[in-house]
Amino acid sequence: MWLTLAFFSSLFLGLDEVAKKSALKDNAVIPVLALSILLSAALFLPLQLVSVFSPDTLLDTAFYIPPVSADAHWGILLKAAIVLGSWIFGFFATKHLPLTISSSVKASRPVFVVLGAILIFGERLNFSQWVGVIVVLTALVVLSNLDKRDGRDDREPPRRKSRAAGAEGMTARPVLFAETVSYSFPYELNEVEEWNIQPIM
Repeated sequence: MWLTLAFFSSLFLGLDEVAKKSALKDNAVIPVLALSILLSAALFLPLQLVSVFSPDTLLDTAFYIPPVSADAHWGILLKAAIVLGSWIFGFFATKHLPLTISSSVKASRPVFVVLGAILIFGERLNFSQWVGVIVVLTALVVLSNLDKRDGRDDREPPRRKSRAAGAEGMTARPVLFAETVSYSFPYELNEVEEWNIQPIM
């Protein structure tokens, strides 16, 4: 079940990148980003209003927004500033780079999450998660080498871009799959070895 949900999450994120690229094609970055933020806030506004003025309506549901302390609001503001900076950089990258490049580089985000989890929270990865991290880093190195070998930039002919995009897309798909599997597989290596798997007759 969780692997299926992770797959649909990857699918929707991919569709989001395609829609973002289309929206930025003939438009400036800041207005598109501002409009997307306003639309997202508008979707959550009814839930916020109901949670404030009629909390019993949503109290036992996943849509209830509980009140938070002043200290928590400072943390939320800090997170909002960090996410806003990430979105600005990401939107500019999506606008000026081929989608196969920008989306593949964004696939490295879990690597930095892993580094933060290890350095700050003292967490440890199991074998399958380390394999996923290594595959992501290897694929990013391959993508960067493809760019250097082809000597491509944003001004080159679309036909040449499309030829290289096929190779990069084939590299990006294993990256996303390995990323999904490594974080969705809940078992340690020694647990897998202890499974008694019977053949299907």
